[in-house]
Amino acid sequence: MERAAAAPGEQPYALMVVDWKMPEMDGFETVQQLRARNHLGKLPVIVMLTAYGGEEMRQRAEEVHLDGFLNKPVLLSQLYDTLVGALGKKVERTSYRAEKDALSAQYIARLHGTRVLLAEDNPINQQMAQEILENAGIVVAIANNGREAVRMLAEAPVPYDAVLMDIQMPEMDGYEATQQIRQDPRYDGLPIIAMTAHAMSTDRAKCLAAGMNDHVAKPIEPDNLFKTLGKLIRAADTETALPAGRQL
Repeated sequence: MERAAAAPGEQPYALMVVDWKMPEMDGFETVQQLRARNHLGKLPVIVMLTAYGGEEMRQRAEEVHLDGFLNKPVLLSQLYDTLVGALGKKVERTSYRAEKDALSAQYIARLHGTRVLLAEDNPINQQMAQEILENAGIVVAIANNGREAVRMLAEAPVPYDAVLMDIQMPEMDGYEATQQIRQDPRYDGLPIIAMTAHAMSTDRAKCLAAGMNDHVAKPIEPDNLFKTLGKLIRAADTETALPAGRQL
């Protein structure tokens, strides 16, 4: 915290990016203490880094007078827009991408309490996706590969509402795991969403052929993830979902 204000004769910082979840002191408490320490002088523009931008988070941001938000994973375009807005004051502080957030909030409300099986082998990707989902009130279980995902689905005492399926995993990839899941008629209506860094039409066609309903690109964009999950889970709940492999 002491580095937030420059010592006499030093060039002051123009920008400070603070993570929300940190040990000992979270981002909001850090900002509150910075604001309270008047002897630090003029503070830099402060932007919060978080995987979740829900209404409660934004209310707290207003209370501590944050200048902006960066959603994890940080996309280059969002980074640019947020920093330009915060530093140049070309964007109203209170807007916080209001229109997009309102739509995301609608899907988040539907998703609260739902159960999602996350099949992902990379620990960093696991942590990122889990944080995004759990901060939206989603119950998350993690499978480290496709084989484990198939087993966990079959052994679950309470059915999952959706599966987020990474494509490239050891032991059994996402394609084979999805094919095995679709062999069981109990999972005909289960939304399975591919997570892939590939956006080629051939890759999307392969996901469709394996029995997946949709896909989200990596790095995961929270708004798109919530929209995709909300759309498919709602469709499955109302028994109006298209057959597997026809939603891509």
